[in-house]
Amino acid sequence: MRNLSEKIKWSIVFALLQVLGNAFLEGQQFLNESLSRPLYFLILFLSVFILTNVFLMIAERLSTTKRAVMLRIVTFPVVAALTAVMLYVVFRSESSNFAVYSVSFLLLSLPGAVWALLQSLFDEADERITEMVRARVDSPSSEDTTTKEVLFHLENENGKLLLEVPVSQIICYEANDNYVLTHYLDKDGSFKRSMERISLRKIEQLLAKEQIQFLRVHKSFLVNPNYVVDIKGRSQAYKLQLKDFDQLVPVSRSYDVSALGMK
Repeated sequence: MRNLSEKIKWSIVFALLQVLGNAFLEGQQFLNESLSRPLYFLILFLSVFILTNVFLMIAERLSTTKRAVMLRIVTFPVVAALTAVMLYVVFRSESSNFAVYSVSFLLLSLPGAVWALLQSLFDEADERITEMVRARVDSPSSEDTTTKEVLFHLENENGKLLLEVPVSQIICYEANDNYVLTHYLDKDGSFKRSMERISLRKIEQLLAKEQIQFLRVHKSFLVNPNYVVDIKGRSQAYKLQLKDFDQLVPVSRSYDVSALGMK
């Protein structure tokens, strides 16, 4: 019912079914003898075909509402009844019985009504399955929720937000007198730095509270281990080369560089 060819196809099938059924049950015997057999079946076919097409077109315009579904189901018995009434009124014989004549039409309409009902049920089931699949695809998976970006928040004593950066974009923290420089990448991948009045010890405590691992490789540096790309220098004078960071980071003599897993 979703396109023109389908409406025409079912209109033709239903019209042929009525013609064949009437031929088998000899429905013409209830009508005027002056009506020739070929003409009777031609009028019957065209009447059923046109009426079925009209009803299915109306149902299609009603989209997928319950009213449209109901109209598709009743289309076939209603078309059968209308066709029987029209032919009987126009071509009836004096001794014919309308009730007997119309029975064949109504019986032959049952397959069409059953087909419309089954198609509506299948369409509804298909829509529900599609919605379930879309909901599953659109909803975040458990893996997505566990890998959600962790943010580093830094606030002053009054609760004012001073800095909010994804931890994965922070390269390192550098102590500078009573301030700490945060070296990080913005959302476009550009290098940035932010200076806040706070101690490196406090930064370390904030990170530990959130279970975020940074390496205290020097009294003045907290390093994101994901940005360490190389270890320069010799024993007692190591320096770290960090990704997207121009300067080399000094390493304290007491820090064991083997913890970096690079040497």
